[in-house]
Amino acid sequence: MAGLALCLPDRPLAVPALPSEWRPHRTARLNVVQPLPEPAPRRLSQAEFDHVWSRTKLAMAACNSAVEAVQLSWRVRGEVPSNAALRLVRERCQRGSVEVGEVVIPASARAGVGVMLEQAREACQRSMVEKQLGLAALRGLAETPPDSLEAYEARIRIEAVPRSSVNCGASFAAAAAAARLHMAELEVPGA
Repeated sequence: MAGLALCLPDRPLAVPALPSEWRPHRTARLNVVQPLPEPAPRRLSQAEFDHVWSRTKLAMAACNSAVEAVQLSWRVRGEVPSNAALRLVRERCQRGSVEVGEVVIPASARAGVGVMLEQAREACQRSMVEKQLGLAALRGLAETPPDSLEAYEARIRIEAVPRSSVNCGASFAAAAAAARLHMAELEVPGA
């Protein structure tokens, strides 16, 4: 070790001056991490909206066809809905309501539009419940005196059926307008 100490100078070595173009330029400290810019949120597309609307209509189709068959036989032939027909309507509408509830709202639907789509989906589920109650009321209307309170309540339930269908479609139309999209057609399921 003593030999190594003899070779080292007792003062620091002088560093030759570097030309200015070779000198490193001072920059901002690199140890500060800059956050990446947030990507612009994607908007709900027309195709995504159309998919939700068509899935909802498809889920409601079996319920609507069963309801329309019972209403047609009531209007044309004056037939009171049978227990089997009411059971079929109840089963199809309950299944349809579950399927409508399972329709996925796209993540690209911004907060307000997403809420409106959820409300529209719920309006369509309520529509299927109103249809079940309306058809059950048809049977009640046939079994009660025309001037009774029960007959009055039954007529209110029956009249609520088409309004609930319109509310379903109008709720989707409002969500489309909020998303600045359009509904190519305002088909109201079961109106």
